[in-house]
Amino acid sequence: SRKEESWKLLVTIEECDYKRGYLNGTMHADGFHSAGQEDHQVVTFWEGEIVDIVNHSFLTSKWGASQEIDRSYWLKFPPFFEISDMAMETEGRKLDLASHPYIFIRLKEKHFISEEAAGNLTIAGFYYMCISRSTGNIIGYYCDPNSNPYQKVRLQVVWEGSAGHTSACCDVA
Repeated sequence: SRKEESWKLLVTIEECDYKRGYLNGTMHADGFHSAGQEDHQVVTFWEGEIVDIVNHSFLTSKWGASQEIDRSYWLKFPPFFEISDMAMETEGRKLDLASHPYIFIRLKEKHFISEEAAGNLTIAGFYYMCISRSTGNIIGYYCDPNSNPYQKVRLQVVWEGSAGHTSACCDVA
């Protein structure tokens, strides 16, 4: 039985370039426990790929992800079911994702920004994510061969003025 954890997560998008299918930002996670420290914050810088078929397909082709791993993670998202065959077999070349009600991205934490050590936390893996265009809500799964598979992340939009921050409670199961 896996222990379920929960912490506050603030994800900020600093840059979004639709022409390149690229985005980046920071992730602030509060409530982590590590040896000798209670409830400290971990801050990471991340880069993301927007699956737009022009710049990035559903096939990751890096970070240790095979086509089988990609398929198993993308199939966790109900909006992917209806397009899965076309998305994986033709690398999505026949899909029009610009009008799809969901945006699919991969997010990779690149380095820690926070001063204190992250304890036993790792950023070796990456996230598969699905964003609802209508609500902004995000469901994601962390993929790391050295961690429990399919660690789920749920984010709900919290508008904080014109800064446009997205934050939420994150449950990892």
